[in-house]
Amino acid sequence: MKFRYAILLALVIISAMNLVSCDRDAVTLDMDSAQSSFIEGCYLKCSNGINMIVVDADGANSAFPCEMTPKDETVSFDNLTDGDRIEIEVIAIAESYPAQTQVYSVEKLSDGEYDDIDADVLTSLYELGWIEPHS
Repeated sequence: MKFRYAILLALVIISAMNLVSCDRDAVTLDMDSAQSSFIEGCYLKCSNGINMIVVDADGANSAFPCEMTPKDETVSFDNLTDGDRIEIEVIAIAESYPAQTQVYSVEKLSDGEYDDIDADVLTSLYELGWIEPHS
């Protein structure tokens, strides 16, 4: 009798492990097949070293800041200065303030200046301690 229970328990554990591994693979496949989007805005380097894009207002939505994390070492923000127009490729944006996203590619569209960045967003980021006063 004990032998039968041991075999039954082993089968239950193996089945549970298979279900867990199937779920993990399904999530990976969904993320790999997710559609990317392109977002335009102005680049901003924060006081704490964080790279941000101030996403353009689009009529229904006002401009908002979004913290950018490179997907891998091929994505670099080194050649950008505050106010440059950029386009980034993303899959998802976390709804926080500032928003957060992982960047798959970045393209500089044109040179810009700090004053090109939305003033309301700059005020908000200053009040939250993300940036210092600009001279």
